[in-house]
Amino acid sequence: AAFRTLPSFNRILASLMGLKAGEFIYEIMDNFEKEMKKSPTNKVAHNEESIVFKSLDIKTVSHRYAPDSKVVLSNVDFRIESGDLIAVVGPSGSGKTTFMNILIGLLKPESGILNMNDEIELVNDNMNSLWSILGYVRQDAFMLDATIEENLALSDVIEIREREGMINVLEMVGLSEFATNDETGLQRPVGEGGGLLSGGQRQRLSIARALYSGAGLIVYDEPTSSIDSASEQKVNETILKLRDKGVAQVIISHKPSILEFCDRVYEIKNGVLIEKNKTP
Repeated sequence: AAFRTLPSFNRILASLMGLKAGEFIYEIMDNFEKEMKKSPTNKVAHNEESIVFKSLDIKTVSHRYAPDSKVVLSNVDFRIESGDLIAVVGPSGSGKTTFMNILIGLLKPESGILNMNDEIELVNDNMNSLWSILGYVRQDAFMLDATIEENLALSDVIEIREREGMINVLEMVGLSEFATNDETGLQRPVGEGGGLLSGGQRQRLSIARALYSGAGLIVYDEPTSSIDSASEQKVNETILKLRDKGVAQVIISHKPSILEFCDRVYEIKNGVLIEKNKTP
């Protein structure tokens, strides 16, 4: 079980390193640990009932890190539904990271609420409702020094019935070269830090992991900023394919290549979230 929680703790700790949220950090970590103990990591593979993502709302959210500090976000309203592909852009220091950490439930806003599926108000003790359907893809994808299948399942014990689901998600993200049950596919080692894979393969494997765990909402943090143009095109193609399959996606990025395909593009300026007009 501990093996499965590694990337979740990895992404949470990485985000918390940049936060100054006081005691809420400890509340988040305590609640996360409790929820991980009672919740299976892979509900899809085990055919277990799970929440179906429909929508997520951020309503009149404002935030600052201390009572006498600068307002980082001001009266932000944001909604994403199944199948939406939304980009959030803005210069360094504009509040993008704060917005993202609130969106994925790692930071409690000073004011405002988060609501999922128009019925679940997300507060400290039920963030697992969000985390159970959330996938998070970082710029530097987390990889275990293990095989493809172990990186998907986050376990070194793989049940036969799980491999069909693995093959499905690998094909979905354009990694059909690994979608075989042998040493050239699922049993292929990825190397330390995924060093035996290209940057684009690591990113798409990270997306496949999110899908395999049942994510209905995927948040990308600069997903193509450190890969070459050919790999970037393949990652973008995967993102567009997932939109067509109804997966909700938010891209935090400064690169224009994927923005033209997004349904909506928002910019954060001086803590205010503004929808940008798309060029025809």
